[in-house]
Amino acid sequence: MPAKSKSTHFLPTAVAIACCAVILLLAAASRGADPPSGGLVFSKSTIDFGKVPQGKKKIATFKFVNKSENPAEIKKVRTDCLCAVAAYPKEGVPAGGEGEIKVELRTAGYKGTLRSKIAIKYASGGKDYYVPLTMQANVHQEGKLVADPKVIELGQIMAETEIVKKVSVKNAGKEVRSAIRSVDAPPWIHVATGGKPDGDAWVLTVKGPIPNRPGELSEKIVVHTDSKVFPTLIVPIEGRIERVVTSIPHKAWTEVDLKGGNRSIVVRIVDRKGRKITSAELVYTKRFREGLSSVEIKDGKTPSEKVLVAAIPDGKPEKGAVSFNTSVTVKVEGREYVVPINLMFIRRRAHHK
Repeated sequence: MPAKSKSTHFLPTAVAIACCAVILLLAAASRGADPPSGGLVFSKSTIDFGKVPQGKKKIATFKFVNKSENPAEIKKVRTDCLCAVAAYPKEGVPAGGEGEIKVELRTAGYKGTLRSKIAIKYASGGKDYYVPLTMQANVHQEGKLVADPKVIELGQIMAETEIVKKVSVKNAGKEVRSAIRSVDAPPWIHVATGGKPDGDAWVLTVKGPIPNRPGELSEKIVVHTDSKVFPTLIVPIEGRIERVVTSIPHKAWTEVDLKGGNRSIVVRIVDRKGRKITSAELVYTKRFREGLSSVEIKDGKTPSEKVLVAAIPDGKPEKGAVSFNTSVTVKVEGREYVVPINLMFIRRRAHHK
């Protein structure tokens, strides 16, 4: 029969020896003599780290003072678990001196309550003394939620467009199961989570009309689960909102010939959804009213279009350019939209022969 390899039982044997040594030290500590005049007095005999994510290391620092009349020398520091590694001062501690023992708690591979007992053996006045210490933690597997897509990209999108987007939310942590408890979202968005996961992922249905707020869109939805293990998940919503009712000038400016020629600008006001524009009213400003010779809004070629025509008086501008900023209030299907209008008249340069 072949001989067994020595390495086959080395680790279990080493663990067993270490555990027996600690048990003996702890037993000695429980019945050991009281240190003279206090001996090494620790500020804490137990350190509790509370909740610790699995895999994270924690350092317990046990501070002490030598309250005896003799120097003290720490001979050994043993722990009852391979999860704990101690470091202690090798030099002696004089009477009245201070020091500390650091013990690293390694949580990888553990979950639930992890407790390590520590036995301190030191000599003082020709005798050996023992001090028991304890450190512990509640090790949990930290969940991680991931979304696909990570960002809801809408790109350039028209206001009031109804969107329907699917977002898959799954757990990337190990052995952690949870359900979506709630989702925080902007008021214009409705998020349906469904009752059961699709495979190993929850599917969010994000839907709602894009707000009538032209410009950059930067919103987010926040996902909460029924487990304290999971941090919240944030899914950004990004895009750029375009106006539904917009102005489309042939040119936003026109050149003016003081001797006559083109002295007006035509701007089309269009509902890009093809709805009927029931009314369009110009919002005058004093400069706008006084600066133009005439301005009127006419019906366009289709019910979804109005046309603004603005003209400048003869002899204007006297030099350079003149600009006018105003807006038109448009009513579509009972709702009002404000369309900004920007006009510029530029004096034509003289051409020399």
